[in-house]
Order: sequence, then C-alpha cells, then structure tokens
Amino acid sequence: MDTAQLAAFVIETEEHAIPDGARRRARDAVLDSLGVAIGGVGEEPARIAVRYAESTGAAKAVPLWGMQTRTAPADAAFVNAISGHALDFDDSLPSLCGHPSVPLCATGFAAAAGCGISGLAFLSAFVLSLEVAGKISRALEHGHYGKGWHPTSTVGVFSTTAMAARLMGLNTLQLRHAFGIAAAQSAGMVRNFGTMAKPFQAGHAARAGYMAAWLAREGMTASDTILEGPRGYIAAYGDAHSDLTVPAPGDPWEIFEPGIYVKRWPCCYGNHRALAGIFALMDGHQITPDEVVRVDVGFLPDADKALIHKDPRTALAAKFSIEYCAAAAIVDGKVTLGSFTDAAVMRPDIRQVMTRIMRVPMPGEGSFSGVVGYTDVTIVTPRGAFGTRIDQTPGSPGAPMTPQDRREKFMGCTLAVLGRDRAEALLGAVEGFAQVADVDAVAALTVPA
Repeated sequence: MDTAQLAAFVIETEEHAIPDGARRRARDAVLDSLGVAIGGVGEEPARIAVRYAESTGAAKAVPLWGMQTRTAPADAAFVNAISGHALDFDDSLPSLCGHPSVPLCATGFAAAAGCGISGLAFLSAFVLSLEVAGKISRALEHGHYGKGWHPTSTVGVFSTTAMAARLMGLNTLQLRHAFGIAAAQSAGMVRNFGTMAKPFQAGHAARAGYMAAWLAREGMTASDTILEGPRGYIAAYGDAHSDLTVPAPGDPWEIFEPGIYVKRWPCCYGNHRALAGIFALMDGHQITPDEVVRVDVGFLPDADKALIHKDPRTALAAKFSIEYCAAAAIVDGKVTLGSFTDAAVMRPDIRQVMTRIMRVPMPGEGSFSGVVGYTDVTIVTPRGAFGTRIDQTPGSPGAPMTPQDRREKFMGCTLAVLGRDRAEALLGAVEGFAQVADVDAVAALTVPA
C-alpha cells in the first residue's frame, strides 16, 4: 500500500462496491457520535472551544451540535469533535488504537454543509475513510502508540482528510497532496490523557483534515508520496517494525474486521473488560462493597498503557484510572456520566476502596491494547476469592450492544440538551440516514429547538 493506492481507493471506489452492511455499521457510528457529542457540549473543553470559534469572527455557516450557535466549517469540525470526545464515551477501532468516528463525523458534516450531500454518499465516505485510519495504523504497528503518540489525532488526521476530500469532490492527485498537508499537522500525545488536551487532539484532527482537503482543492501542494520511503510518514512516526506491507484497502473492510467497538461506560476503553468482570462477580456472587478485601486486575503487556492515572484527583483523570473506575463500580454498583465529577472522585469511601485495586501484570507475546486480548479479574473477600476472565470487550462485535442499547445510550446523552421531541426526531433521522437526501437536514436537528 502506498499514498497513490490509498488516495485512489478513497476517491475512485464507487458506491456500489461498498457492502450495504458496511453502511449500516457506519450509520450506527454516526448515531453514537452525535449522541456523545451532544451529551458533551456542557463539558469545559467544549465550552472553551466554542469561545475560540466565536472569537474568530468567521462566517456563521455550520451548526455546532447541541447548541444554538453556528460558525465556519473548519471551526465547526473542531468544536464538534471536541464535544464528541469530551466525555470519552465515543467509539473505538482496535486497529487504529483510537477513536475514529467522532472526528470523521465532525469533519464530514462540516465538509457536506451547503453541498447537498446525501446520507448514502456520507456513509460511503465514512466507510472509505475508516479504511485510511485502520490501514495506516496497521502499517505503523503498536510502536507508534508505544512511543506516546495518540492515533486518534496523529492517524485520524489522514482519515478526516479523506472524508473531507471525498465529500468535497477532490481528485486522486489532490488527495495525495492533501495527505501531505495532513502529515504536516499530525500531532497528539498520550501524555495528555486525562486532561482537556485529549479532546482537543480529536478536534485538531477534525479541523486539520478539513483544512488539508480544502487547501489541496484550491491548489496547495505537498509531497504526493508522503507515506512511503525514507523520511516518509511511516518511517518517521513508526519504528523498526513499521512498513506499508499491509492488506489492501477493503481487504478486509475495517468496519467489519476488527469492527467498531461502542462504549457502554463513559471512560477509557482500557477499563471496560475489567468493569465487566467486576459487575459479573459482584452480581453473580452477591458480593457487597464492604466485603471487598482486594481486587486484582490482570493486564496483558501494555493493555493498561492508556490508564496513566493511579491516583486521580479530577474527573478527567479518573476516566483513565482503573483504580477509580473499579472503585466506583464496587461502591456505586454502576459507572455512569454522574460518576465523573471532581466531587465524585474525591469521596472518602471511593478513595478508600481505590487502595484495594491492584494491577497484576500477565505474561503475553507482543503488545496489547485495552480492547485486544483478555482481562482477568479476581475479587478477594472473607468468603474466598472469586475470579473470572473477560475475553470479549463490551460493545465489541463479539459482545455487541443491541439496537435498544444504542437508542438508550443516545437518548441518555441527548435528552437534557435537546429535549425529548428534538432528540427523538434526530434519532429517527439518523436511523434512516441512508435515505436522507441532504445531511444538512440531519445537522439542523442537532440544534436545540
């Protein structure tokens, strides 16, 4: 795979060559992304991003989801992606080691604004652009993430560029130049996890992708072979094992293999298998919080790399802490949006249980993400030790959310912001997204009535 092949795939693949099942999964990703973004509009990073967009004085063309505000397309992509990632409730793609759909949707709605783009064309662009994220990340391998890069942003900028390019009508050569412009903006660090800069990085990927496609369409040039060769992107951002010998785009389709993983709980996905194990043991053995002497959470190599906070003091940091998330699951019997406030994190009973949560390294060949492999959980009580192994990540294709689960998550995120009538109208519009004549009509429903 090289830059020319990837660009040609995005621009020249005809809609009939994309499986219908792929577009159905893309529609589900749009639903999840809009839901968590509207749910995140009240978060501080989203509010700061809105003030930035308002300060630019740009033409007010594109709606900000969940707000009665419009701004320029690039700024709308930026703000909407920040809102979508602020709760850390958005979906994940294991081959990317990151979150694909929120930046793609934010860029896509910005690029489609005023252009009469159909829902079918939007979903096709989504599926093709997801290929870009997955295949570039496969070429980089785990060394990229292991170095501390945040692929949602660093690799995501290529997929958002592809999304904008497809919807803006760029040709193949223009997209090759746009990929070069995207590479000039590839940035984002794992060290920022648990701070407002993490959703900023998703916003940066969305805005930078829109900008790269727009500039290339207008004639700006860059290296048209940016991915391959000495000092190309893969060599610069990867490691000794990185190369472009990966499956061709669409073979298999990333949306099918590994597929998009949808979160059940609003925290880093590295916590989720452990949470599933804790809930199963607590319920199955009728364990009460005061019985818990210790919880051992077994992680394969690097599977807890994203969980960088062992003693979080803020809600944002707590999303990246198995110590906090496990304690909340034990004490409260649930992990919800309400679990992640600064006050909730500092509760004395929670702080006490956090000291009983132990990370246990487990042997394994290679490097694992938080959604690949398995997690062992053992709860030690005066009655004995109870253990389980969770080898299917909640919300993954192997343990999927039902359509009703998805609707309940969407309504839980949007109801307070949009009101029931508007939230249900948006839900219905997205469920029928492939039949929508102009996606601007769907974007209009993201604005509170």
